[in-house]
Amino acid sequence: MTETKDILIAGRPCSNTSIIELAQEEGSDRPVEEVVRDIARSKLQEADDLLGAIDESWSPPPFRSHLIAHALNIQIENVDDPSVDDAMIYLKDGAPTIKVRNGRPPTRSNFSIAHEISHTFFPGYHNTIQHRKPRKRNLLNANDQLEYLCDIGAAELLMPVDYFMKDVNQRRFGYHLVEDLGKQYDVSPEAVCIRMVQSDVRECAGGLFMPMVPSSERRSCMRSTYLVRSSSFLKNWGQGMISPISRKSCIDRTARCGYSIKAVEDIFTLTGTHKFTVETVSLPTRKSVDPPRVFAFFYPK
Repeated sequence: MTETKDILIAGRPCSNTSIIELAQEEGSDRPVEEVVRDIARSKLQEADDLLGAIDESWSPPPFRSHLIAHALNIQIENVDDPSVDDAMIYLKDGAPTIKVRNGRPPTRSNFSIAHEISHTFFPGYHNTIQHRKPRKRNLLNANDQLEYLCDIGAAELLMPVDYFMKDVNQRRFGYHLVEDLGKQYDVSPEAVCIRMVQSDVRECAGGLFMPMVPSSERRSCMRSTYLVRSSSFLKNWGQGMISPISRKSCIDRTARCGYSIKAVEDIFTLTGTHKFTVETVSLPTRKSVDPPRVFAFFYPK
């Protein structure tokens, strides 16, 4: 049986009871992320078989999460409830039910529903109401560890590895794929960017950057709110933070002009300053007054 001390979430000790129970039930030493992806693939195959048998028009991608939910006997309710930011799952008359907030962008709702479906992968999911909220994850927090894994499950439900890898491998990996893949899979550009990095097609890291008060005149005014890394990047560069040094970084320029940019820049890492090829993608904001959001891909030179 897997020992609690052996369970890690993105390299951090797991403190969430539901995750620990899932890992112990599964009984292997595999990373929990892999276990969640396997469950998602199994559930998607179950839904795909049923939907293909009853609906001739079912021909993904895109993978519509509300149809997947119904195929898995999960009910959907569309609500105007202000207490529901994006979506939540609970038991209604003994049946898992997902409330989805009206008025959210279709790609956001598609991912939110898939995220809530992923909560059902974990023991005791129905013992508390689960909410998906748009905020930064702190992977030292037990609840955020679960939310992080549900994001992984959602990505596998909506962008299953076999389909996604085929589409990426047929074209040159890079920022130019983001818009087309987002439309193809009916997911947000940010979700596509994260999935691309974690697909391990190319050694790279990626992160979301937003404006913050600069710590000095030398540093960029844009700061990363999170970073994701391919397996090969982790092997060669570790978990260390990376950030542009120049205030004239293409990340800042994209934040100002809204256009994607590709450039070679000096990037600060734990082992010193190194040159990386940087590609940027301007991400949509929820409101016109919201600060700019930029996703950046980093490729070691």
